[in-house]
Amino acid sequence: MKRIGEKNSRFKKNKIINDFKTVKPRKETLFSLESSYLIYKVLFFVCLVYLIILFLSFARFSGFAVSTVSSFGVDVGLNVLYFEFKDGLSTTDFIHMTDQQLENVSNMTLEVSGSGKIEFLDHVNLALDSINDVIDLDSNINISNANINYDGNALTSISEKSARLTFNGITFFNPRLRKDGSLCTLTCELVSYGGGTYITLVNYSGNYVLEETPYCGDNTCNSNEGETCGSCVNDCGFCPDVTPPVITTPSTSAPASGGGGGGGAAFVSSVSTIFVKSSLLFDKELIKLSLKQGESSTEYVYISNDALNDIFVNLTSSSLDNFLLIPEPGLTIKSKQSVKVRLDFNVKETENPDSYFGKINLKNSDGSKNTISVILDVKEKKPLFDIKTKVQRKIILPGTKIKANIDLINMGDFSNVDVVLYYSIKDMEGKVLSFSQESLAVQKRLSVTRELEIPIYNEGDYIFYSTVTYANTTAISSDHFKIALQEEFPIKLNDPRLISLVIGLILFILFYIIYRYIRRRMPRYVE
Repeated sequence: MKRIGEKNSRFKKNKIINDFKTVKPRKETLFSLESSYLIYKVLFFVCLVYLIILFLSFARFSGFAVSTVSSFGVDVGLNVLYFEFKDGLSTTDFIHMTDQQLENVSNMTLEVSGSGKIEFLDHVNLALDSINDVIDLDSNINISNANINYDGNALTSISEKSARLTFNGITFFNPRLRKDGSLCTLTCELVSYGGGTYITLVNYSGNYVLEETPYCGDNTCNSNEGETCGSCVNDCGFCPDVTPPVITTPSTSAPASGGGGGGGAAFVSSVSTIFVKSSLLFDKELIKLSLKQGESSTEYVYISNDALNDIFVNLTSSSLDNFLLIPEPGLTIKSKQSVKVRLDFNVKETENPDSYFGKINLKNSDGSKNTISVILDVKEKKPLFDIKTKVQRKIILPGTKIKANIDLINMGDFSNVDVVLYYSIKDMEGKVLSFSQESLAVQKRLSVTRELEIPIYNEGDYIFYSTVTYANTTAISSDHFKIALQEEFPIKLNDPRLISLVIGLILFILFYIIYRYIRRRMPRYVE
């Protein structure tokens, strides 16, 4: 019996071995698995490289990377200063352009996110505007709310170039465009207006400003537009020889019956005179601008009255008497309407370069008060140095540190010089709360990142102020930030870079799962 069992056992083993030998893997299947394995291995590697490149780009523009870059001892060629436009998604990347490429820039675009952009339709030779190997776009091009200004005298390469101007965040019902103070009709062509975006084509450089087309009922008697007391009573009032009609409202008490003689009819407003708490809304709470000695600029503030009654507003300024002129310091804002307030800033040529802080005070007829903060950076007319400051976070938690990127630019014909960099935190009254200073060697350009501890715990607006001093000249720059109990998330959820990073991460995980699956299905050979 034992021998028979052993014989049966050997027979089963031989049968299994023979069966295994007769089953051969199909070449097509093996080839398909090996090819898929190789393909997905390559895709996995490509996806990994994509994620690394995307992360480095993401970190660079999000403020995660802190670096110091100096051009000391290296001839870097032409330098383009476009610090104010680097955050624009469509801004041309000048950093990686050679001098030869800067002589023929196609589709040159400068964008300030949320405000607008300039797209030059012709080729531009930026090398023509080089001064000591520096092409300064920051100082000669400004893009802000409803305003695009580029100086053709300082930048001759774009003075007569056709361009497409895009204004974002426009709330006008019927906007119109002015160039250098005059209506732009012959050299400006409207492309489209909708969704808060106004697009126009222009042929020359200049100061382009959008404004609401005047109409009867905009609270301004536009005499230069043909409005008179006879054509628009709402804005210009009743003419002197016209007797105002009697207007009654439901809120007025019924007249007493009976006697009493004479007396003219009394004028009663159609709006109740009961005071309601002021509900003034502003399109901005802070005005920040930079002007050189001898320059001027006009800013506009839109104020809306959300109350049920008309409100008279009186505007005054604090600590800005040398710079600010308010043409209409007193105005009435009708219920549920808005007005545009003009603010004229002017800097004398003898004014000392510095950052000046002030407030525009609005006292309302109902007794309430509002303020608009103003930061004015005054720069030298012909600076030997320039400086740019930009904080990495606009909202900071109390008791933390504030970091800022500081660019030092040598505008003169000298090189390899020692300068003094001073930087500080100031409140809106100009009081220094924290500061530091150091000596640095600069050849053409130097970019550094510096930080300061915040010694205060009060919520509000503050300034990161910096200066660079060489010999008897000083250049200044500043940027504002807020201290709040809740910090702003550094990246918005709709940021294209964040979306790309998420998609890349999903693809990476997907390729890895497929890669592992194919690897497990691959036949393994045992010798």
